[in-house]
Amino acid sequence: MLELNGTKPEYRMYILCYIDPKKIFVLIKLQLQSDCFCEELSFCVKMKSLNLLRICNFCRKFHTNSILHSATNLNKPESISKLLKKHQCLNKKPRGKNSVYLLNKDVSDEVAKVINNEQTNKASVILELNSGPGVLSSSLVDCSSGNVICTEQLDEFQPYLQELKSRYPGRVTVSQWEPIGSLFKTSPLSVVNKYFDRESEVMSQIPNQDWTNAPPLTVVGSVLPHRWYLYLSYLIKHLAMRDGLYSAGRVEWFLFIPSRGFRWYWNAAQSRSIGSFYSTQGIMLTLLFNMKHHLTLPASTFTPHFPGEKSLSEKSVRTIKVKKDDAHLLQLTPKADCCLTGDDVIKFQLFLQQLLSRGKNQRLIPRMEQWIPGIGIPLINLGCTMMQKMGDIDPDQLLEIYKVGLIGGSCIFD
Repeated sequence: MLELNGTKPEYRMYILCYIDPKKIFVLIKLQLQSDCFCEELSFCVKMKSLNLLRICNFCRKFHTNSILHSATNLNKPESISKLLKKHQCLNKKPRGKNSVYLLNKDVSDEVAKVINNEQTNKASVILELNSGPGVLSSSLVDCSSGNVICTEQLDEFQPYLQELKSRYPGRVTVSQWEPIGSLFKTSPLSVVNKYFDRESEVMSQIPNQDWTNAPPLTVVGSVLPHRWYLYLSYLIKHLAMRDGLYSAGRVEWFLFIPSRGFRWYWNAAQSRSIGSFYSTQGIMLTLLFNMKHHLTLPASTFTPHFPGEKSLSEKSVRTIKVKKDDAHLLQLTPKADCCLTGDDVIKFQLFLQQLLSRGKNQRLIPRMEQWIPGIGIPLINLGCTMMQKMGDIDPDQLLEIYKVGLIGGSCIFD
């Protein structure tokens, strides 16, 4: 029997060999222990010859690649059940600011590989929203070459993230900052000050880049069904102001979005006319971001499960079959050559809100003539017709119409 000792976390290996007439089996028993968890594993290995050095090398390789890869070996159902018993928030239906987490190590590895392969800048800093026990965080650290910032507001998950930080010194940072949806107009001054202090602390670790350069930051997270529109508002509003996460430059997003939000996002990105989504935010999303769909996972993959959307029918959206209980991994990258910046974004939004307020069957030129008399001729020269309806226009045309309106009467949009 052989006993080995390691560090971070400490473990003991008990190796017991037994031989039958045809082959040698090695039964290896591992006991892992740290401040956050205590795990015991057993596995059997078939070997052609009894070689103690080979056995030790195998154990170290197994330990490095499989055990330390996930602090609690969450592929094992009993380990997940231990987490569920220990943390009641994982058993509750997601509400308010709560989030959902990936606890399956195999799925987390697959997601991390997809993100690493599709990143525009593979050396960018990765910021994970609501890291929880850190299963996906560990996969992101292993797959990527950049540093990883884990954000989690709940105190009960901090030991797991601190364990991950000690295991990858210099590559992992932990913060209790929540950048999206945690600050409101009615928030007390102490909360506001704490929010911006933590924001400054996190943003100081991200190198600033010019907007036309590769994104210095990649944000990874899961969006609950009742919060996808809040995320969309953040994406557009702070991009216009170039503050928040955008203060470092272009920010690339990898978000798991529930089916209802996915239909809306994907329709906005793929449609040539605005009639299928007909929304100010959808038009802004199409003009400001490039979007890709990478992965679809069932709601049961997340813990706690994504709430089901009972009123959502199952159908295909632009060649992608959408089920009501799925979550979709979308990549949203701000366009480097976007022609709308700063105040233009705000003015264009106001223009769209007024233009679309009468419905998609409203005729374009008569509507514009109400604002700017005589603008009909420039619009006809642009390719518009008297019978053209709002629902038949694509987002790029709306941007051209906005520019014509600025020339014809800029006071309308100020």
